Amino acid sequence: SLELRDQDILDLYNRPEPMKPFLFYHSQTGSTSTFESVAFPGWFIASSSEKGQPIFLTSNLGKMHTTAFHIDLKI
Repeated sequence: SLELRDQDILDLYNRPEPMKPFLFYHSQTGSTSTFESVAFPGWFIASSSEKGQPIFLTSNLGKMHTTAFHIDLKI
């Protein structure tokens, strides 16, 4: 599972310990969202179409795996 947190990017940048591998750019198009890695530009969070499989990163945006997600952001 993923936990999304809305945070000021400069707060993360100024932390003494590295946080970059855990940062993603959130892009929303219509009702779907994609998450691109800050540490690895061009790589996106993806999932398999099979339930129970882990999430992973892929550079094939929307081609073989699910990279556009419907999310419910509870504020």
